[in-house]
Amino acid sequence: MDSSLESWFSLHWFTPATLSGFTWDNPKLLFAIILIPIFIVGRWVIRHFSNQKLPIALIKSTLYSSPVTWLRFLPDIIMSLFVALVLISLARPQRTNEKVEQWTEGIDIMMAIDISQSMQIQDFNPNRLEAARNVARDFIQGRLQDRIGIVVFSGDAFSLAPLTTDYDLLNNYLDEISFEMIENRGTAIGSAMAVVTNRMRESNSKTKVCILLSDGDNTAGNIDPITAAELAAAYNIKIYTILVGKEGLVPFDKDYFGRPRMVENTVDETTMKKLRNWVLENSSE
Repeated sequence: MDSSLESWFSLHWFTPATLSGFTWDNPKLLFAIILIPIFIVGRWVIRHFSNQKLPIALIKSTLYSSPVTWLRFLPDIIMSLFVALVLISLARPQRTNEKVEQWTEGIDIMMAIDISQSMQIQDFNPNRLEAARNVARDFIQGRLQDRIGIVVFSGDAFSLAPLTTDYDLLNNYLDEISFEMIENRGTAIGSAMAVVTNRMRESNSKTKVCILLSDGDNTAGNIDPITAAELAAAYNIKIYTILVGKEGLVPFDKDYFGRPRMVENTVDETTMKKLRNWVLENSSE
């Protein structure tokens, strides 16, 4: 006998986990089970207030409680179980052990998210980091069967989440991202892309992608972003950039009176454009 099959009399069939695994041909009949206790209680109430009682005079000393007296409820309990089982059988629970193998070919994606101090600028509400975080969430929500990982960078870079299809876990990691995760200040785009390449170099996926979310101002690290992009290309990693930020006067923090303090800001689009153009030039090969 197959060990996966339970005995027909096992209580396992009535556990919530097992019942939830069934499909029901007539599921509406299951709601009738709720009426059974209401019907039983109604019968007891009618019996209690009906006139079908015999006046009997007893001495107080002869009145006592015994477990045997509870047997008077046994017929109603048996009847309730019988009716419940009949309703369950009429609902026709069905379960199949058919297994279907489905194969899907996903791609590997690493998102490199800038958490440098410049991402605190409030030209996006409430700041650039939150805007980048929302973009990352929307992107993850739109993926299916793709492995996604996260790299965060400031003056240094490190891998926050490995490649995974657990999108709930990735969203939890996104919630935990903060400016205090890396002590070194600055924006090391080249270092971030090097970490991405190191994470994906052993991947067997036919398509490997890096999505860079930053304000584009490379101010730290020992690796030039273009050099890092060429290194990524050696491992067939495509790079796509998302620039977060605006040029000109932007709000950053508040003054003594609680008003937004405006500061002059420049966004380094040059590096991001070079990376984007480099991708376009190499995608035609």
